[in-house]
Amino acid sequence: MPGQKAKALSLKGVVLGRLGRWRESSECFHQVLELDPSGTHVPLSLAEIRRNLGEALLMTGEMHEAERQFRAALETVQTPQAELLYLIGRALDGQASPDEAREYWEKALACDGQFLPALIELGRYYVSTRETDRALEYLRRAESLAPNNSTVLYTLATLYRRLGKNELADQYLSKSNELTSEKRGL
Repeated sequence: MPGQKAKALSLKGVVLGRLGRWRESSECFHQVLELDPSGTHVPLSLAEIRRNLGEALLMTGEMHEAERQFRAALETVQTPQAELLYLIGRALDGQASPDEAREYWEKALACDGQFLPALIELGRYYVSTRETDRALEYLRRAESLAPNNSTVLYTLATLYRRLGKNELADQYLSKSNELTSEKRGL
């Protein structure tokens, strides 16, 4: 019986997460881990359970616990995964540890050199530290992978404005705003 309940809770946790009901999602995954600590009776791997729990915690601002879940997920996989390393970085960044976060985003890129979220975060990190050459390197790589990503374009606009390249900044900002408006259906 606990196995069936854990299975149902794991599926419910996934659905609630997709609906943006993060607190309820995290409660489901906490219960799954209590009922089935090894994850043997659920359709998700233990790493997926912990990743989903970590993401829900991240979205509710529980950065320390999110980091703990992502690290636990990482321990259950045979080879490091870019996504888990990236998520550890996000949790660290949310704890006001940007330098440590940068290290994990770099580790994510070492696993997958085209992992877009890590490229974006590294670009943003280097914009914030005013290391423009490094920021441009990561943001241009991100742009080559996702030329219509509004976050990449907006961050490039910010960087070009800082460099005094106002015309180029305006072009990137205009395209970013256009894409953002399209997403909203405006």
